[in-house]
Amino acid sequence: MSNADVARRVVFEAGGVVSRRDHRELRNAFDWLVKTGELVAVLPGVLAAASLANTFEARVAAVALWDPDAVVIGRAAARLGFWPGARDDVVEVVTRRRPAPREGFVFRRVRLDPDEVVEDPGSGVRHSSPGWTALWLARWDHGEATDEALRATAVTPEGLMELMAHFRGRVGAPLRRFVAVHSREKPWSVAERMMHVAMREAGITGWKGNHVFHLAGRSWPADIVFEKIRLVIEFDGFESHSRRDVFHADHEKALLLMSEGWLVVRFSWEQLRDREQMLRWIRDAMAMATALSS
Repeated sequence: MSNADVARRVVFEAGGVVSRRDHRELRNAFDWLVKTGELVAVLPGVLAAASLANTFEARVAAVALWDPDAVVIGRAAARLGFWPGARDDVVEVVTRRRPAPREGFVFRRVRLDPDEVVEDPGSGVRHSSPGWTALWLARWDHGEATDEALRATAVTPEGLMELMAHFRGRVGAPLRRFVAVHSREKPWSVAERMMHVAMREAGITGWKGNHVFHLAGRSWPADIVFEKIRLVIEFDGFESHSRRDVFHADHEKALLLMSEGWLVVRFSWEQLRDREQMLRWIRDAMAMATALSS
């Protein structure tokens, strides 16, 4: 078997990503495979099969091989930790090294408490904790990652408030604090957070977010619930409700709640954007629910 074939087997058995320093005896064979285009340098000293080199998985694996002390943060960390649906193949990395800019990576020198670093036992990839990740991203995504972390029960509102101490004095701290403060009722979307903020600022009380009903042998989460007056307010985002199963499930939930004496009011994204009108409709619904429940 030629050295090139040995190198190919090593790459294959490593899952497609290898560190040159772990296989110094194959240095010349690796150089040859790079020259022929079979291997690509993903990071300094780290090679990947050409068919995998631009994938998220290869980039993350390369980080662990290139700098064992590096920590993946940002949307890449969210994807690794609690949000597998986060589709961003750029890998943001905290490292003490100073590599040249490289496509597919963002390198940062950021203060990160060791207690907020999680290591994947299988791959050895280190990434920021769900709470730290959510608040780091809040400066740019206005709470989207936080909502996903709350939905996955990877964080708690109380935990987010405690973590704000790590971001005190940093650029973006007010935005992050805004998201943390308005996560008290566990919003699962930016739209829900907007509704929560609007109602708090309008002085509307007596409600809680994402209450779970147990009806017909199933669990049904509801966006906003006024238990005392038996009122439910739901937000219908177009993207999620474009799915047939979600559409029918939400209508079944509304009918089951109605049979139990609950008034259900639904808002769309467009209606949510007109805050004053939305608040008027909420107050009208509260008055109607109070009358029905008395």
